[in-house]
Amino acid sequence: PTKSTNENENENRSSTSDPSADRLLKEYQKSRAEFTKQFDEHEIQRNEIQKKITANPKIRAINDITKYDSLEDITRSPAFIPLATIEDVQAIRSVDVHPSGKYFAVGSNSKMLRVCAYPDIKNIRTDSLPNQAKVLYKKGKHHLGSIYCMGWSPSGKIIATGSNDKLIKLVRLDMDKPEDESNNTEIELTHHTGTVRDLIFMHDNSKDDSILLSGGAGDCKVYVTDTRKKIPIKSYSGHQGHIYSIYTWDACNFVSASQDGTSRIWDIRQPECVNVIAARPSNSPVASVAVDSSGQLLAAGYEDSSCLLYDLRGKRVVQSYQPHTNEIRSVRFSIHSYYLLTASYDKKVIMTSLNGDLTKPLVLSTVAAHNDKIIQARWHPHEMSFITTSADRTCIVWAPPLSALSILAQTP
Repeated sequence: PTKSTNENENENRSSTSDPSADRLLKEYQKSRAEFTKQFDEHEIQRNEIQKKITANPKIRAINDITKYDSLEDITRSPAFIPLATIEDVQAIRSVDVHPSGKYFAVGSNSKMLRVCAYPDIKNIRTDSLPNQAKVLYKKGKHHLGSIYCMGWSPSGKIIATGSNDKLIKLVRLDMDKPEDESNNTEIELTHHTGTVRDLIFMHDNSKDDSILLSGGAGDCKVYVTDTRKKIPIKSYSGHQGHIYSIYTWDACNFVSASQDGTSRIWDIRQPECVNVIAARPSNSPVASVAVDSSGQLLAAGYEDSSCLLYDLRGKRVVQSYQPHTNEIRSVRFSIHSYYLLTASYDKKVIMTSLNGDLTKPLVLSTVAAHNDKIIQARWHPHEMSFITTSADRTCIVWAPPLSALSILAQTP
């Protein structure tokens, strides 16, 4: 029989087809098949979780903790549950994770300093209940006032703390024997004239513990201190209000955020700031600031509940958005900077995905909540886990269950 015109055209097209096009088509088909398989497996996993929750009302659904609207939201978004807690008689204000990820330090309004073991996050389940964190070191009346801020040195051998008693204390701890006081030494730095609101060690690949940045109330200066000489070697003026937050991302550069509504970029090789991020139209104070691992993207959290993303190299605002309904007190980028964590006085922790075009609307997920204002949030240096402190007098270690961890691992 005579072939139709369409059949002849198809034969001609096949005989002259490009081998590279055929290869691309096969790769596309293979990728689509793999995606379909992963999606189907994920749907099976989601249905199994739903059946378990329906069959056993004693199992706490993740959305009871993280305030998700539906199970579908949970299984399609990162979900975190409380893994370990620390409780105090007063608000817990400050926290920082040891560079090794094995420990974390906590400071409270009760003047208590604790160092705890970071719990194992690998076997957490959706029905896991939080345990009390294991305290390895504890010191009461560490300061004469509240412990506002703290930071581990790059080597993990020193904890620096700041307080409204105007002091900075440097505690050298042997983490192999943290309770052996003969191995622990303490130094006081007295150069601040007001509350020490934030501090951070400058870091590079050498793990040098010698340079500490600090700022706060009083003279509103940023101090650069040589911890070996125990004296400030430089100070920077420019802010017209209290300094609330300081962050550094390499051996030379850092940013300070202030009550005056500005964030200032500094290079310790220069006598003055190298860039100023102007105040918002609302003149809202900047409560927290951080820079991503590339040193290109800055995030600033404001007391008016807005969050600013700023391109440091291009010196331009990328986007301003409002993830919270009250003051943002803490902003931090995750490992590899895939996510931004914001913690607020609205009692919520929100995770923003930074994948894709940052000028477009961003994807937000509420991943944790407290019973009162959240003061700080800090990521684990290696794991998809974070710690929060709150006016509800608790400090909580949060981690995703294995099902959510697998989803996070696929991003981006």
